[in-house]
Amino acid sequence: MQGCRTVAVAMLARHGSITANDDEWPETLGPFVEKFAEYDASQIPETSTFSFLRDLTTPVTEDTMEQFTEPGAKDAKAFAQGLAERYKELLPGKKDPAFKWVYSR
Repeated sequence: MQGCRTVAVAMLARHGSITANDDEWPETLGPFVEKFAEYDASQIPETSTFSFLRDLTTPVTEDTMEQFTEPGAKDAKAFAQGLAERYKELLPGKKDPAFKWVYSR
């Protein structure tokens, strides 16, 4: 609309892609990872369709939970860049101490 401009933006954005939520670990991921680690992969024939499982290791551990995946980090950065471009007139200069990104986990 002519004569209108954005003076403030309030937005709630959910997290990007992460390896796993910590509340999923005890009932779903943890038992699966434990069972998988105990499985004797040598029982899978090298010529099997599932032979890739012989050398598979889990990327999800209790230490890596809730960390961005590489695509998740790229998506989050692109999202922030899009916001900064769309609302650049609302953002102070980079050295302005009053400017803060607010986030929570």
